[in-house]
Amino acid sequence: MKRTAAFTLTEILVALAVLGTVMAVIIPSYNNTRKVSFDTATTNCHKVIFTELTAYRARNGSYPANISALSGDVTEACGQAGVQVTGYRPDFPVRNDTGDGIVTPYGNSFILYTWHPGGTKTVLSSPYEGLRMRDIPYP
Repeated sequence: MKRTAAFTLTEILVALAVLGTVMAVIIPSYNNTRKVSFDTATTNCHKVIFTELTAYRARNGSYPANISALSGDVTEACGQAGVQVTGYRPDFPVRNDTGDGIVTPYGNSFILYTWHPGGTKTVLSSPYEGLRMRDIPYP
């Protein structure tokens, strides 16, 4: 009787166990890397909006009501990255919320939230915070 070359059931099970172990390590690492990139995009978007709002106020004497009045840098930093933007609201935005692009003027200042649905945090600038950016983890 001639034996054909083939893998045994044990060899196949060992290969699947090794593959499963490798995937169990790689997939969570990949997901965390994606979340960090979304959080970085959120922070970068916030910085660009902050800079553009300051320049807009210097040119026009007041803040715009919506980020659509700002330069294309905001569209590139925020819109293309999927970052959501909204002004004042009584609660913090969470992942599933959709931004409206509104900036809430507040005297000589503004209130602004940015977040990415795939990220882990919201970034806030407000006069109560001295206009500095503050990271707020999702509840």
